[in-house]
Amino acid sequence: MTEITAERVMLHGLRGHCNSPIAGHCTTDPDGQLSLRGGLLSRRIGVRPRPHPGRERQ
Repeated sequence: MTEITAERVMLHGLRGHCNSPIAGHCTTDPDGQLSLRGGLLSRRIGVRPRPHPGRERQ
């Protein structure tokens, strides 16, 4: 899976589209594993970043 594919899969899973207030950023770690971070924008609470639950950055 490529980085852009991972971002699009996340957007689709959240039922978003190109104009949705959803942010996604995927990178490939040196070990080849993808690392995906996302955020949702809300007028009431601002941006809520959500790291991928399976991997913690140190």
